[in-house]
Amino acid sequence: MTDEDRSQVFRPLIEQARTGEVSLAVDPATFLALDRAMLQRKNEIFDIMQVIRKVAEQESWGLGEKSPHLTSAQTIVERFRGKAMNGPNNAYDVLKGHLQIANDMQTLFRTIRERLESTDSEFAAAFRAAAAAHQPETGSPR
Repeated sequence: MTDEDRSQVFRPLIEQARTGEVSLAVDPATFLALDRAMLQRKNEIFDIMQVIRKVAEQESWGLGEKSPHLTSAQTIVERFRGKAMNGPNNAYDVLKGHLQIANDMQTLFRTIRERLESTDSEFAAAFRAAAAAHQPETGSPR
């Protein structure tokens, strides 16, 4: 999905949520679950991107790529690095797109929730109660 495609999908939905044009019947705890799911997804994508960066920056692959006679080893290493980063259709850039989609989805869900909180006092109270019930304990040992 290109940036333009993403904009066509999520930007109008986010704007509709801001103006109150999106209607949902949803439990406040669902918004907490959606937000946590998007945060987890973004963290997972970020972790994978770090692995990909290490792959692209790995100096020695142990394939004989430093030998001037083993050009196929050099080619393989160049392809691996290119597929990881900086090459056409590389994994890093694809994951950046996935990360942006997760950001857009999280923004959409938060915007809808905020709009509901500002227009529905019962929902706002229920959301605050659900959020307080789902707060992680602080100061406890791991």
